[in-house]
Amino acid sequence: MKTLAFSLNQAAKSLGIHEETLAKNMVKAGLAVEPHKKYTLREVFLGYQGGDLKMEQTRKTRAEALWNRLTRCGQHALRP
Repeated sequence: MKTLAFSLNQAAKSLGIHEETLAKNMVKAGLAVEPHKKYTLREVFLGYQGGDLKMEQTRKTRAEALWNRLTRCGQHALRP
């Protein structure tokens, strides 16, 4: 199966955003942005999301940690 790959310019034009914005968001998402590099659809999507995926993963991890602490102590937050 062939992997789709896009230049930063192609991806930005397709998404209707500025190339610089996409590049900044990709860096926020932890990706290395280099000239003349092709990016996978996943990498482009992470950049389009504005790096919010990392924030969402952090939120999920914190919520799971809190739930584990509450259930370990026998205190369910959902109990009346």
